[in-house]
Amino acid sequence: MKIKFLYPLSLLLLFPFCNVLAQNLANKVYNLDKWKFAKNVPEMWTDVTVPHSCNAIDGRSASYFRGKSYYKKIIDVTPEMMNSNLYLLFEGAAQAAKVSINGKQVAYHKGGYTPFVISFNDKLKTGSNEVIVECDNGLDANLIPVHSDFNKNNGLHNPVYLLDMGKVYFSPLYYGLYRMHVSTPVVDRKKAETTVETLIQNSSSLKKSLTVKLSLKNSDGDICYKENRKVVVLPSDSILFKRNFTIKNPHLWDGVDDPYLYDLSIVISDSDGKVLDNISTK
Repeated sequence: MKIKFLYPLSLLLLFPFCNVLAQNLANKVYNLDKWKFAKNVPEMWTDVTVPHSCNAIDGRSASYFRGKSYYKKIIDVTPEMMNSNLYLLFEGAAQAAKVSINGKQVAYHKGGYTPFVISFNDKLKTGSNEVIVECDNGLDANLIPVHSDFNKNNGLHNPVYLLDMGKVYFSPLYYGLYRMHVSTPVVDRKKAETTVETLIQNSSSLKKSLTVKLSLKNSDGDICYKENRKVVVLPSDSILFKRNFTIKNPHLWDGVDDPYLYDLSIVISDSDGKVLDNISTK
């Protein structure tokens, strides 16, 4: 996600783009790229690297494969990880996906071009855990787009991540891998109205008094806006943190002629000043 105050002639592009490499993504992020794969039935497994699609060869053909494929992954979970908050995040599983952990279905998602997140601590055990994803790109009149000018390929065609979070953290449930959403609904030469949203989760058994620090810097590192907010999050609860602010006379982004970017960061600290989590974007 990149914050761009755009040149007025480009108002159709008001919203920030996403770039995974520009993010502080989570407390710990594991890219689950090595999987076992099987086509049609979950047997005769072969090794593949995700992103992957069984339509890599026939995907441009009118007679391309449509049906079910299977991906299998063993995740080793330590006792320490069992005490944290674990999420599986799929950035794209086409076109419908059924996820099972240790033989039990935990999620079903329709929509091959939208990410989804699974909170799965209660589905795990210490040691080896088997994750199986069934991807289905068969004809489905209830799955958009029903008609299109492109083939609807099968597979885990975008990355899969394991997120290992602490007790207090910016949750991925609302905003996925980036854990925040930044929008600029009004932008011109005089001002840029900005909205920042994130979900703060307290999974501990204690009420938490927190300080949330938000700052926006220009490309020279100078602070253009900052604020500190005190919030209280009850045990096993979450709050939606949303702030609106305005930047006067913003430096507008103008494509390759002037690809100017700002840096936005949000930090959570406890009552002793210890940093618990932080996220950032350009």
